Amino acid sequence: MEMEQMRDSLKQTMNELQSVTLSLHEVEKQEASLQISLTLSKQECKTAREELRAVENEMISVKDQYTEDVSLLKLKLEEYSTKNIQLDKQHREVVASYKAELSKIANTNKRLEDNNVNLQKEIKSLKSEGDFTELEHMRIEKAELLAKISKDASDNERRLRESVATCTARFEAEIITEKVRTKDKRYRH
Repeated sequence: MEMEQMRDSLKQTMNELQSVTLSLHEVEKQEASLQISLTLSKQECKTAREELRAVENEMISVKDQYTEDVSLLKLKLEEYSTKNIQLDKQHREVVASYKAELSKIANTNKRLEDNNVNLQKEIKSLKSEGDFTELEHMRIEKAELLAKISKDASDNERRLRESVATCTARFEAEIITEKVRTKDKRYRH
């Protein structure tokens, strides 16, 4: 009986040992599975860190490029502003000189028109008297010349106005073109 008890006890111990061995194998499988999961997690973490570094570097690069673009745009804006001021000053000087010239021409034209009217009256009165001397012929020629000068002055005044208008239009077209060019460059960046 004691033998049998020992056998039973041995069987029971063997069964327990077998059960513990199975449990140990199960734990080893779980450990291996967890080890694989841990390795995968470490790899994913490493990849995530690398991606984060790449994104940070890209953000720094974009920020640097943005700062550089803003600086360039500020410089170009300042350059265009200075150029615009210079063009405006030149335009004002040209317009002022044209206006002064127009004023002189207008005064001369007015004076010549007044002289022409007086001479025309004098010519009519002389023609009605029918008595022309050499001096009177010279006065008539002078009146005709003054009339021609008056017409030429009017033509010159008209051309000068056209020139001022052309200059103004060209200046405004340059400003518009420069603004369009500036907008195009800004949108390209």
